[in-house]
Amino acid sequence: MKLPVAYRELLLEFGACNFGDPALYSVKELNWAYPEFLDVYREYEKEYELPAELQPFPIGGFGEGSIAILDQNSGKVLMLIHDAGELPLREIAVDFNELMTMLAESAVWVQEQMK
Repeated sequence: MKLPVAYRELLLEFGACNFGDPALYSVKELNWAYPEFLDVYREYEKEYELPAELQPFPIGGFGEGSIAILDQNSGKVLMLIHDAGELPLREIAVDFNELMTMLAESAVWVQEQMK
């Protein structure tokens, strides 16, 4: 598995990160998160018609059972939605860098609101 450079650098520098939503797994957490994710993903494949070209890699969680995934084909960050109605996938960001920018901007906004 080739991780995006920005994701790899973030993990090497900081390890796991919790921005509220999503929390990003550390490399050590992937030891349990990846096999567990594969089991969950196989269940989603049985229940929903997921895109055949999707190559998901789990990068974090949203706290309510939904999973942040990176599509290895497109580089997009998607949410695999727990207990979804129709299609359980929603695009969160066009790539990992955009996700990090959104999370940083959100963290700055919350900090400013707390002042």
